Amino acid sequence: MFRSLACFLTACLSLSGADRVPTAAEKVITPEGILKHIRVLASDEYEGRAPGTAGEQKSLDYIIAQCRALKLAPGNPDGTYLQR
Repeated sequence: MFRSLACFLTACLSLSGADRVPTAAEKVITPEGILKHIRVLASDEYEGRAPGTAGEQKSLDYIIAQCRALKLAPGNPDGTYLQR
């Protein structure tokens, strides 16, 4: 899951042209920032992030906290960030 997110964000950054003014998202989402999140989520504290484990819940809590910090609105009709 996280690998897909990292690839998506990296692709978004690579599509941004150098001849224009960066968008607000491009100013916030940087290669260094992505690497920071990868290091956090790959750390031993997250216990491998396997489904149904405490590590998975920690990673979900971390990702949701980052979404809230960026003031991203939940995408589900019930007002949550996660799909059931």
